[in-house]
Amino acid sequence: MLKIFMGDMLYSGDGVGNRMCPMPVGFVAAFLEKRLGSAVDVRLFKRPDDLIEAADRENPDMIALSNYSWTHNLSSSLLRSFKEKNPNLITVMGGPNYPREMETQREFFHRNAGVDFHVYMEGEQGFLSLTERLIEAEGDLSRAQQGAVAGVHFLDRKTDSLVAGHFFDRLIELDEIPSPYLTGLMDPFLEMGLQPMIQTNRGCPFTCTFCVEGQAYHTKVRRFSLDRITAELEYIAERVTPEWSLSITDSNFGMYEQDIETCKVLRRLQDEYSWPFDIVVSSGKNRVDRVTECARLTRGALSISLQVQSMDDEVLKNIRRQNISVDGLKEAVENTQELSKTTRAFSAVIVPLPGETLDSHISGLKELVDMDMDYVCPFQLILLDDTEMSGTASRQEFQMVSKWRPVPNYYGEFGGVKALEMEEICVANSTFSYDDYLEARGLHFMMQCYHSDDAMLEIRHYLRLYGISPFDWIRKSQIEMPGAPESVRKIYDDFIEATGAELWDSREEATDFFRSADNIDLFVNGELGDNVLFKFRAICMTGAFRDFLDYGIGIATEMAVEGAPDSDAARIREEIGEVARYIYHKRRLPLDPTEIQSTVEEKFLHDMTAWEADRHTRPLSDYRWNEPVAVTFGYDEMQLNKLLHAYKQLGTSMQGIGMIVRKHNPLYFVRETARAGYYGIDVPVRASAS
Repeated sequence: MLKIFMGDMLYSGDGVGNRMCPMPVGFVAAFLEKRLGSAVDVRLFKRPDDLIEAADRENPDMIALSNYSWTHNLSSSLLRSFKEKNPNLITVMGGPNYPREMETQREFFHRNAGVDFHVYMEGEQGFLSLTERLIEAEGDLSRAQQGAVAGVHFLDRKTDSLVAGHFFDRLIELDEIPSPYLTGLMDPFLEMGLQPMIQTNRGCPFTCTFCVEGQAYHTKVRRFSLDRITAELEYIAERVTPEWSLSITDSNFGMYEQDIETCKVLRRLQDEYSWPFDIVVSSGKNRVDRVTECARLTRGALSISLQVQSMDDEVLKNIRRQNISVDGLKEAVENTQELSKTTRAFSAVIVPLPGETLDSHISGLKELVDMDMDYVCPFQLILLDDTEMSGTASRQEFQMVSKWRPVPNYYGEFGGVKALEMEEICVANSTFSYDDYLEARGLHFMMQCYHSDDAMLEIRHYLRLYGISPFDWIRKSQIEMPGAPESVRKIYDDFIEATGAELWDSREEATDFFRSADNIDLFVNGELGDNVLFKFRAICMTGAFRDFLDYGIGIATEMAVEGAPDSDAARIREEIGEVARYIYHKRRLPLDPTEIQSTVEEKFLHDMTAWEADRHTRPLSDYRWNEPVAVTFGYDEMQLNKLLHAYKQLGTSMQGIGMIVRKHNPLYFVRETARAGYYGIDVPVRASAS
């Protein structure tokens, strides 16, 4: 019997890292057990310390670890350590973070001397093929490497030549892979409190050059049966509590008819188990009608992802992408607003893509913000292994300049093994300079403070009623930053400095810094290694909320009163002042548990809750009272449970709050007033005349 340890490693320090059930390695393990039965003894691991302890105690024949951009160095470092302890151990990696070009595949094995084999493309058949070869070779590495192994690559270290077996055609019937949930393989990880994830299909019909699924191998979409998906979801629902999130890992969830049926199952589970009400997906790139129906069925738990990456036609041509029309985007945003307060219309842009300029990037952001997109997420262009974008030809054609940085929050030390994940990002190209990159990142930060997830929603809608572009307000706030109050200007300048300071010119330079002395401590204590954008957004949502609110309100007032008669200017200042107080009590994120569980009462001269219920479509002056109105702000029971659970899991440092903002829908943490329908539960109006 071959004893095999498999793992998808978790960076567990301070509660951060990949806190998902290891479903992908669960697929491979379940498929292996089904095909080989008693010939193998397979165990799964998530925590590095558990793996180290078990490996030292039980001396397995093979250890296989996942290779993602956020686990690569940890997996490689652990395998090297295991190999040093036991030279006869067979070590394997598998996953998408593996180069496409043969020369860089050889370099991969040079850099990762502790790795004997890498499974290529989808892992189930390749890993089965490798395991069968090892059984035939009685666990002897030299015998196992006598000839190519289908679905697997390895380096003949005697000749320094890459040996690449042909990769398998993808499985057509995915139900051939036993469920890692229904077989019980995921039970220990659910008990650990890891977030459940499921997959309903594999593949992507699109060919984007920046994506690992952009090659022809992945274009046909294969599906698990609805019966299988239903059984998995029911199994999970019986074992989690309502505050848990669910991740669906499909590349285009909501684009297919079966997704509608899956969402009907999710709706039934919401009724029976009050779960799931936070569903993380990458939704379909077209068929907005189906995606919207999925969001409606799940009561807004599923946000509508409207990825565009760029709004410039030439850029889209360069990356082989075609977006849905602007009219289609606007329709999707309007549909989202009809669903639920916690449903987001989410879009993403990537910078700097080939052919993008600073002006075209800003123009695209303006178009998205001004169509009232709830959240525009700005990603840097990560040059992922096994993508066309990271290949030599693309780098040369578009004169891409890259740097290396830590993957935010993925670092730690386990059993004497230190690891830090690094990623290569593009910071300039032939049309986009490094100074443009910093300017764009500064704008992204201001959008996080004033736009994303309904940040400052009320003042943006107020300005729109006066014909003022919300994006122009955000951009003006950035442009006038040199004259901002010192407290605001310092945070902005610190963000720009941190954006540059996280970058190294090469992988080797970054690795040398990490390995020298005790620099890991700089990452563990939070001085380095955070997601810079979300860490600074966390600062603006908490301690600096008042300062950034006051600064933005000042800019907004200036824009609104420009050219207005004195009588109107006085009214505008009064109204904007009330809007600012409403935003402060509704949208500031408290950190103290006592404050979280308390309510706040504030009096207003306008019926702010009615204005909100009408979606700010009429002038605020229409809602003026003769006497002040008292409004109570507070979290409902579901919000309290979810927020306290998130704080317990990830902490209340700015690092932890940044993680919460990334992993959870921040709209869940907006205080209730007269807002209707939190998780489908009507919240009574708590405003009354005093």
